[in-house]
Amino acid sequence: MRNLPECLGVYCTMRCVALILLCCCPALAQAPKQEPIEAALTAAQRGNGGSAGDAAAARNQARSLLQQVPVDEPRFSMWAQSVSQLYRNQGWNAQARAVLQEALDRTGALPDSASSRLMILRALGEAWRQDGNLLKAVPYFERTAAEESAASRATGAPGPKGMRPALLLGPNSRFGGVYYGNPVSAYLQLASLYRQLGWTDSVQATAEKVRSIGGNDPFALAQFYEQFGAADEAVNAYRKIAEDASAPDQKAAALESLASFYARHQNSADAAATQQQAIAALQLSGKNNTAYRLTWMRQTLASYLQRAGQAGQAEAFYQEAMRTAESTPIESQMVTNYARFLAETNRGTQGESVLNTYLSEHADLNDGQRVGVLYTLADLARRRGDKSAADRYQQSAQAAQPPPPAVSSGIADAVEKANTAIRQHRFDDAFTLALQAVDIASSAPDGRQAIWSIPAIANSLASNKQLDRAEQLYERLLSLGEMWSQQGIQPMTSMLQGYANYVMAHRDRINDVPAVIERYRNALIAADGTDTANVLEAVRMKINFQRSHTSADAVTSAEELLRLQESFSGDTSEPYMNDLEFAATVFTAAGEAERALPLRRKAVAIADRFGGPGTNDSRRGWTRMSLANTLAQLKRFDEAEGLAAEAVALQKDLAPQLDQIRRMKAQASSVAASGQ
Repeated sequence: MRNLPECLGVYCTMRCVALILLCCCPALAQAPKQEPIEAALTAAQRGNGGSAGDAAAARNQARSLLQQVPVDEPRFSMWAQSVSQLYRNQGWNAQARAVLQEALDRTGALPDSASSRLMILRALGEAWRQDGNLLKAVPYFERTAAEESAASRATGAPGPKGMRPALLLGPNSRFGGVYYGNPVSAYLQLASLYRQLGWTDSVQATAEKVRSIGGNDPFALAQFYEQFGAADEAVNAYRKIAEDASAPDQKAAALESLASFYARHQNSADAAATQQQAIAALQLSGKNNTAYRLTWMRQTLASYLQRAGQAGQAEAFYQEAMRTAESTPIESQMVTNYARFLAETNRGTQGESVLNTYLSEHADLNDGQRVGVLYTLADLARRRGDKSAADRYQQSAQAAQPPPPAVSSGIADAVEKANTAIRQHRFDDAFTLALQAVDIASSAPDGRQAIWSIPAIANSLASNKQLDRAEQLYERLLSLGEMWSQQGIQPMTSMLQGYANYVMAHRDRINDVPAVIERYRNALIAADGTDTANVLEAVRMKINFQRSHTSADAVTSAEELLRLQESFSGDTSEPYMNDLEFAATVFTAAGEAERALPLRRKAVAIADRFGGPGTNDSRRGWTRMSLANTLAQLKRFDEAEGLAAEAVALQKDLAPQLDQIRRMKAQASSVAASGQ
């Protein structure tokens, strides 16, 4: 083999560098780069620091770039939801839905876009649900459940190509953290929507469908049975998870879920027994990272035993939890929980002693821990009737709290000085300071504080006969809202709502009220569209105004409210039931109690649809009592008393109203007897 010539000096170095660069180029070329839409999303999310126009432009650019992303791009659905969230975060809900609808329409063009389509389908359904149009939400949830079920049958995996959890879209996202691609999970959300609509037959049909398909997510199946099936089905599902668990910690998680199920259904004895099994299973895992979890599990077991009337055993586990939590960040939590247990078992003085000893022996507690212990001491002292000690502990807790963060602008300072000036009747100074705060708000990072603080100053000025100045402040605020509305419309709708309430409170502005409410309604429509329940806020505001002035108009508007709500959520839904009650109140106040009766009877019938596992019977109670009160007003006391008794059986705190109806009945009988 021929010897290579010796390479010396700078030329050798240059050759080596060239060779290195040549080898590295493919790697450099493959380095990940940020996609244009990701850069636009980042710019839009940071847009709050720039001008309103810049923020809106960045948001619109992100939307435009999304329209250019190929639908078969794996991140397409995530980006679509992120762009939609940009609009929703700023109150542009109609535009947020439009972004999702555009993306969904594009996914229908490719057969392999099932994953994207399912995620967007569910996001759109949730958007309509959030905006109050339940009827429009239904088809999206139904399609999601049907497609996920079909994909699961075809592939034998959860969803298309084993699709797993959706990526988080941020802390404010309504869609983050939801598992997509599991038919049971999809049917769980669908059944929940059916229940909200009062479609009991559809709920039962969905439950039967879930029973027939089973599911490859046993926890979702157990959760479904808990909400929409029989209790024994949920118990069996949780037990099967525990039996099939391949590791002790998985078995412990299933048993812990079953214990929680028992506790939610007021079965404390079984909850405690099952929680003990969960602890035993976790101890068998032999893992080193289970100490915290075991401590919390013992604490939970103690609470179950306490509720089951086994205070002695509960105390042993409270003490064990404290022992295992020593010198850990959760030690103060365990000690305060034990002290509360002592107070709940008539040993409040002993509980205070435990906490005081803990404070004296732990001078290194952080501010939050010390404040928590002191507030618990105040609560325990208050329970035993020692107000002086409770106040002393509370003052110590307040003194131990860290100072609030520094204000980033002069808005808070100007507002505080303005409020002080109003209390001192220095109205010229108050007005000047409030204007100063509005001027600062237009460019300050925390400028939106003005939305909540300046209207209160304007109302105070108006109450002190400074109406012109109050009006000027509102005009300046509304101009500020117009400027901000390029970025987000929420400030504008909030200020218009406050301004409408301000105008309604002054008799000399009565003629202006309808126009102000209409302006508020138009802002809601601009934000949400005409087919969302958010628009009904303006209708309710109009009704409340009309009730004080023209009761006949209030009745007409209440009928309009019911028609609109029915178009959004049907005539058996919970939202419709609430508006039936509101409309019935309007009818009764207008002297039309007879017309209110069918509305209240329908509300009772709708409330009865919501009975069953995991439901709250308070709705059944208060709708019955409302009907009973209207019947009593019409002197139909026998029926009124019977309904009121039913209401009290469902909701004990309604008993005073039953007593009042009985007094009315007795008084009416006495008057009738004396008349004879």
